Order: sequence, then C-alpha cells, then structure tokens
Amino acid sequence: MPHKGSKPDFFNGISEIEPGDFAVHNEFGIAKFTGIKKIASSGIISDYFGLVFEGGDKVFVPAGKIYLIHKYIAASGENLPGLSRLGSKSWERTKIRAKEKIKEIAEDLKVLYAKRMTQRGFAFSEEDEIYREFEESFEFEETGDQASAIKDVLSDMRLNKPMDRLICGDAGYGKTEVAIRAAFKASMDGKQVAFIAPTTLLVEQHFNNFKKRFEKYPVKIACISRFVGKSEENKILDRIKSGEIDIVIGTHKLLSEKIKFNDIGLLIIDEEQKFGVLQKERIKEIRSSIDVLAMSATPIPRTLYLSLSGIRDLSIINTPPAGRKNIITDIAEYNDRIIKDAVFKELRRGGQVYFIDNRILHLEETFKKIKKIMPDIRIGIVHGRLSSNNIEDVMHLFYNKRYDMLLSTSIIESGLDNPNVNTIIINNAENMGLSQLYQLRGRVGRFHFQAYCLLIIGCGLGNLTDEQRKRLNALNEYGKLGAGLKLAMADLEIRGAGNILGGAQSGHIDAVGLEMCMQMLKEEVEKIRNVILPSQINPEVKINLSLHIPDSYISDGKIKLSIYRKLANCNSMDDVYALRSELADRFGKIPDPVKNILSVEELKVYMKNSKVKLLEVKENECIIEFHDSAKAISNALIRFVNDKDVSREFVINFLGEFIIRLRLKNGVKLSDRLSVPKIILQQLYSYVKILN
Repeated sequence: MPHKGSKPDFFNGISEIEPGDFAVHNEFGIAKFTGIKKIASSGIISDYFGLVFEGGDKVFVPAGKIYLIHKYIAASGENLPGLSRLGSKSWERTKIRAKEKIKEIAEDLKVLYAKRMTQRGFAFSEEDEIYREFEESFEFEETGDQASAIKDVLSDMRLNKPMDRLICGDAGYGKTEVAIRAAFKASMDGKQVAFIAPTTLLVEQHFNNFKKRFEKYPVKIACISRFVGKSEENKILDRIKSGEIDIVIGTHKLLSEKIKFNDIGLLIIDEEQKFGVLQKERIKEIRSSIDVLAMSATPIPRTLYLSLSGIRDLSIINTPPAGRKNIITDIAEYNDRIIKDAVFKELRRGGQVYFIDNRILHLEETFKKIKKIMPDIRIGIVHGRLSSNNIEDVMHLFYNKRYDMLLSTSIIESGLDNPNVNTIIINNAENMGLSQLYQLRGRVGRFHFQAYCLLIIGCGLGNLTDEQRKRLNALNEYGKLGAGLKLAMADLEIRGAGNILGGAQSGHIDAVGLEMCMQMLKEEVEKIRNVILPSQINPEVKINLSLHIPDSYISDGKIKLSIYRKLANCNSMDDVYALRSELADRFGKIPDPVKNILSVEELKVYMKNSKVKLLEVKENECIIEFHDSAKAISNALIRFVNDKDVSREFVINFLGEFIIRLRLKNGVKLSDRLSVPKIILQQLYSYVKILN
C-alpha cells in the first residue's frame, strides 16, 4: 500500500478561490478566476478552471491540474496585483527573482535544519508499567488524533536528538493531556520540566490540572506567577536550582535570568504565538539542546510553515471529544432586548455567562448598562489591572456560582475552563482579531452542553470595514468543531502574509503570491533534506474518459473546487477511500464521471509513490514516463521490465531512459480502460517498495 496517511498541506485551510478573485497560475502568472466550465470533446466531458489574463486572453486549466492554480495572497491584505500577459517573459523573470530570494531564506533554514540534525539530546526511556498506570488514570477516553499526538511525542522523546514538535488543536481537544504525558515521562526519567503559559489565569489552571493528575506520584510541582508572593517565589527558585522541583509551571517569569535549572529536559510552551519577540529569543536560548513541545489552537503562519516544511514536527488534533457540539454563533448590533434574552436563556438552564468588553476604561459603563436592564443578576468584574488577589477572588466566586455573569476583558481568552459557562457575549467584536475571537468563543461549549456565542457590533452592521466583515464572516464560516487551523489560514488571507518570510521579502510575496513563495520554499527545503516527497510529484493521466462532477451531483462551485483540491492532495489509497466515503455520505450515490475521477486518482497515488509523472492509456497500449528523481529506483525498473509474470501479458520496451511502452500482446483488449494500468502500477510499486 502506498504511503499511508498524508501530511496536512499548508494551504488546505484557506478559503477556496471564487469567481472574480485574483489567481496565480504557476506557469502563466496572475489572472482573474472566472469559474468552472464543462468542455466536451468527441463526446468526452471534463471540468476546466477558467482564467482571464491581461488583454482578455483566456486559459482553461483541466481540473486534474488544480495544483497549478491557487488564490493570490499578498504581503498586505490591501494590495491588488496587475494581470500577467500571456506569451510575455516577465512572469518567468519575476519567478526567477523570487526564487533567488527564497534560496537565501532556505540557506538560513538549512543552518537550522543542520543544527537540529547534529545536536545531541537526551534519549528518554521506553514507556514502562508506571507510565501505563499513569496513562490508564486519565479519566477520559483519548480521541484517535489525541492518541496519535501522544505517540508522536513519546517517539520523539526516545530519540537522542532534541524534540521540536507543535501540537495544533482546538481549545478543549486534549492538548494539555499530551503535555502532561510528556511531562510525566520526563520527570520519571529524572529530568526537570518547564511549562510556560501566556497568562496568570491559565498558569493557575494548568497548575491545578497537573497537581490532580500527579497526586499519586512522587513528583514535586511548583507554580510561578504574580499570584505567588516574593518570599515564596524565592524558595521555589532555590528548589528549582537544587533539583528538588520536578515540574515548574509559570508565565514568562520562567524566562527570567534568575531561574537556574538543575537538569532541565523538557520545555512546554502553551500558545507560543502569545509571546513577544524578546521572550521568544530567550526561549530559543533555553531550547538549544532540550526537548520542546509547543501547543496552539490558531498557530501563526511562520510557526506553520516551519512545521510543514519539516524544520519542526507537527501533530494535529482535529477530532472533538465525544458529545461536543458546535457553538451556535450570532452577529447583531447592540440591543438591550437581544442581550437580555441571551443572558436569561442561559440562566434559566442553570448556566452562567461571559460578557467580554476589551476596553478596561469602559467596563464600569458596561456594568451599569447591564445592571439597568437586568438589575437582579450578580456580576463579577475582572481585568488585567486588578491585583492578583482580586482576580483570584472574583474567579473563585464565579467558578463556585456566586456570580451569574463575569464581565471581563479578553484576559480569559487563553484556556480558562469553566464547564458551567455556555454563553459568551462579545461586545465590539468588530475590533478584535480573528484568532482572538476564536479563542474567546472556545471558552464555552467545553462539554456536552449546547453553547452560544453572541457577537455584538458596536459600530453598526452597515459601518463595518471590508476587513471587519471578512473576519466576522470567517468566524461564522468556520464555526464547526476543529476549525482552528483553517481559521488561522483565513486570518492570513484577510490580513495578508505580512512578514511571514521576514519583512524584506514582502515585495517578492506581492510579485508571485504567497502560495508560490511557500511552494518554492518547500522545494528548497526538500533539496536540503535530499528528499522528494510523493506530494511534490504531480502526475498526469491521459485517457479518453469523462472526468467531471455533474451539477446534478454537486451544484456549488466552491464545494467542487474543494473536492478537486482534496483529490490533488491524495497521497495514499487511504486518502482516496476516505474521499470516496465522504462523497457518498454527503451527496449520495456516486455518478460514473466521478467514479472515473476517483479511479484516475488511485492510479495517481501509485504514480506518485513510484515516481511516475505521466501515464497515457491508448486503445492497445500504455505509456509510462518517470519523474527525473526515478534515477534512484532504476534497479527496480529493470527488475520490473524483466519480470516474467508481467512480460507474459505485455510486450515492454524502453522508449528512453525514463519512458516505458506497454503494448498488448495477441490482441488482448482493454475491456476496462483503467484496471490494466492499475495492475501494472501496483506491480511496479511493489518492486520500488522492496528496493527501498
């Protein structure tokens, strides 16, 4: 079976291109996308993507080559590109200039990668009975993704090179338990663990979770935050230095020069994107030779491209815990009746409410407005300028249901966990960032209760800027569970790529679009690693069969594009089978033209994994042409050609170094135009697999 499982693609989460959007064709340049068009030739119908270039010139790209086109994203969300002229040399020159700059970036990554490969780290031991006992004490059942992430982390820790892994998953999807398992393994092997979180409240929550999970084990856990007094903090620092403390959990205070570890082996970073530049530089110093585990619901693009280019490792937790429901999200202008209805609907079922207003100076005014329409509800107030004791007191009272509502700034956005709060109202939501809104919404709906999020627009719906409207629409569009990664990509699209490759590179991003820059970067990184991945080979199948998605089966063009994008990203038979099941579940019985597409995709999977770039199926022969990188498997090709089982059915000739013609012998017919080449490719792949 070819390559099992596919690595997630950096751009899968970006919303699909729509008619009227700017697009980039890898070979021809920047154009306007006009939509999907069905074109018939000799009774064969296929889907094509329409592009219009400068001067009105049109190009129709076969759906099977969707990898050639993608949405144009600039360094700034405001930049609009000029259209390219077909036949001009300027696009090639533009690509060459951009590639030269990308090579410079790749050289920096090469240093990072080489450093990572050569550094020696601590190889942690295999999991033993004590670990199994700890594992079984987890009160919930792990989701498949969560179990896979735990396995990835433990495998990394057993290696003698430093781990550098990102765990990406929505709030409440079990990232913390992954970190807890890693911390247990490290502490049981005699190494200290530092767990850094961005807010004091989140540190307190993690501290309580760790104490509960480790209560039966001889592991000493400490907490450093502004809730900890000076004298107590000094005692903790001494115990860290002496090695008496096994796990320390804290805010950026843990990055202070004052903290000296006795023998640190694991650094865990929660919501890494929340830390500033200076803090990240300090993290880099600490992490030089120890295992690092980072966690995020909505990672920043720089973190993602390092992960997906292979410089950092990535595990994604997309599966929601059992019983979790999507959060129902509504958008409205400020209205006393709407707010009152939302609050009392929650209180009537015994729940509590978050009311978020991110302006400290206006909290008192907001408090008065709420009390005026609901004088009997009990309201607690927290914000970052309160003393640690005051914050702790209010949160404690709220957690114990002494308040009906918590009026707060976004101080609660990172990780605060209260299962009784299942309605959140966000005031002036138009002024908040997309990932911030997503994180805040994730504070409710943490268990099996139906949760609600009300986004209040302070400026009026008609006065929203284009960017504000896009942010709010994206939050609605990605309202399903497990959408954090997609939302991070949508945020990238709305705000532009910014300095994802460094500030000096924004001009080159504008010239060719972000995705082409990323493709160039991935190619350069793979050269550094001396690897050709199946996903980098885009095979072509030429066959006279109808390959299209009928409008009667899927009428929405955006959904069709999404399906074609998924097809292009299939790198294993499992991927194809999963897509076939998805189509049947969502749209019903699969029509013949779509069955043909799926059958061709199965061929492409074998082609990718056998480095075949072209398969042409004619009436009585097949022609197979190999990718240049097939030099590495030339022995397998020779064995394949000389195999008697194959030659009994086919006459096989080399047309060139990397081209084979398979001609039918004795008048054997191709009754099924796809099954015979599939058998050939399966056999070829088996030889390649044996050789490798």
